[in-house]
Amino acid sequence: MPVLFVASDDDPFVAPYGVERTHRWVKGPYRLEVLHGAGHNVPEVLAGATSALLLDHLREY
Repeated sequence: MPVLFVASDDDPFVAPYGVERTHRWVKGPYRLEVLHGAGHNVPEVLAGATSALLLDHLREY
């Protein structure tokens, strides 16, 4: 299963350590995108960027 993980560089609830190591739990294609300044609610704060990443991911797979 292809995975797109969209995270923020300033999420107060998710440690960067965990984000950086998530790929270890995925067997299929994996892509990490870290967006800047979105806090914890990435899709709400950066809706356009999130949508663009999702559309790109869906086109690819």
